[in-house]
Amino acid sequence: RQPRVKGLVKANLVNNISYNVGSTSHTAIGSSQGQNSVAFAGNLYIAGPNTPSGNAVGATSDIVEGSEIYMSDNFSTDAMTNSQISSSLVNISPVTLANVTLLPSERVEDYVLVNAGARPGERDGIVNNGVGDSVDERLISEYWLDTASLKSTPPNMPAIPSTNRPFQMPVDPNGDDNNNGYTNIEEVLYQLSLDVEGK
Repeated sequence: RQPRVKGLVKANLVNNISYNVGSTSHTAIGSSQGQNSVAFAGNLYIAGPNTPSGNAVGATSDIVEGSEIYMSDNFSTDAMTNSQISSSLVNISPVTLANVTLLPSERVEDYVLVNAGARPGERDGIVNNGVGDSVDERLISEYWLDTASLKSTPPNMPAIPSTNRPFQMPVDPNGDDNNNGYTNIEEVLYQLSLDVEGK
């Protein structure tokens, strides 16, 4: 789903594909709750068959003055922003991008459609071959064929096995017992992720 960025949010939205969102903006920003600080970088906004002309990133009428929205290397098949967002646009990102490895927008489509998915351990990057996550592969196939539609209900969702796993907190969660640069709690969570994905 496309993100909805409400007030008091600091976020990086980078290297995503937003496709065929229907009658709404791909991303809406703002609420009376507070200012936003958001960076959009290297994203693709593709209209699709059910999306009328509109804009990729739009501010709501209650966006708080002083919000800062940064846009860099994004592509949209329609207008990039609406008029309400113009007073919030800035030339320098209000949130750090220093530790984010950004792909240029022209590489995003190929990368995301091979690597994205709720269960990447079940993806093999080949569509409709009977292997991998069927929902992810169906959506990607629809994207390439330009036949996708909004999915608001889950009638075709497959039965997915439980991902519950027993969890034991390490004695020193913030320590690094093997001195490899990752904390003990990071090691535990990473191993649980590998177990869930069957790796």
